[in-house]
Amino acid sequence: MSYLPTLKVSSLGSWLSTTLNSYGELDRLIQDIHSRTGETVGLVSQNDLFIQYVRFVSNADAPYSRLQELNMPPDEGTMRLMVDSSAGLAMLSRLRDREIDKIYRYSRCRVP
Repeated sequence: MSYLPTLKVSSLGSWLSTTLNSYGELDRLIQDIHSRTGETVGLVSQNDLFIQYVRFVSNADAPYSRLQELNMPPDEGTMRLMVDSSAGLAMLSRLRDREIDKIYRYSRCRVP
């Protein structure tokens, strides 16, 4: 037996974009940091054992180079294990060793 979802399913996450867009102050802060540094600036959040990329501002008009793909930010909403991402490692650096060890062990057991 198979199921076909109704159109109401598409509205399940509709509140999310308005909630994220309501953080105008954070968007202004991200833009300000980007304009002062000229670097890619991102807002990430911990989501269980993962880092979720929420917002990014980068130089989309930068000239193409061989390393451009290394400088491209991930898509907003993308999730990566904390222990496998630079943003996750930065967050882990603020925790106690015991908490870091626990997250590392859970990450290795839960995700192959």
